[in-house]
Amino acid sequence: MAHQNQLNGYFIIKYYQPLMSPLNHLLVYTCSNITFTNSKLVQFNSAPTATHLNAAMHIVRYLKGTYNLCLIYKWQSGIINIVGYSNGDWRSDLNDRISYMGFAFMVHSGPAA
Repeated sequence: MAHQNQLNGYFIIKYYQPLMSPLNHLLVYTCSNITFTNSKLVQFNSAPTATHLNAAMHIVRYLKGTYNLCLIYKWQSGIINIVGYSNGDWRSDLNDRISYMGFAFMVHSGPAA
């Protein structure tokens, strides 16, 4: 049974690690909406389980289903409407006790950063 678990672990790593690299690329250059989930999955890159692989595949299915969506900014001549939001979390993650901070800026009713 231990040999079967080692084989399963090998196959999970074989598919999981090559999948995380393109997801990181998308995270940096296009899809900031997967930032938190992807950062959590990368923490288990050296020893992923089937649960982590399933979560990564869920992200892939999400991206496949939303690749044709885009942001639309409503331009209002003479008016620049910028609104900012922020949020913080102080060490609530039991895995790493890291604090998280996030922010979003809306320009003309569309997210900009």
